[in-house]
Amino acid sequence: MDTRVCVLYKSIYELCQAAKTWYKIWDIAFEAFGFKQIVHNSALWYKHDNSSQDGGCYVLAHVDDCLVVGTNSEVREVKSFLVTKFKIKDMRDVSIFTGLLIQ
Repeated sequence: MDTRVCVLYKSIYELCQAAKTWYKIWDIAFEAFGFKQIVHNSALWYKHDNSSQDGGCYVLAHVDDCLVVGTNSEVREVKSFLVTKFKIKDMRDVSIFTGLLIQ
């Protein structure tokens, strides 16, 4: 398996392709973890466990921010995976994501 490390420097945020670059990195990472992309929203991935009665786990990404929704165990599993791929900062429970109020 080919493993590559990508480091994105702050200056990339000034480029028009910053969101597209992050999207490609998210897509590769989540696909490797078994997530599938929602057909009508390229920034939303899901993973459904057939042994679980829950709705599955969803990840919504916007540039370098991501929101993970699922059961506590699923969210912990995704966070553990993300820590191995990226330097992340866990914001715990979220009330606002990209300007949207979450209740």
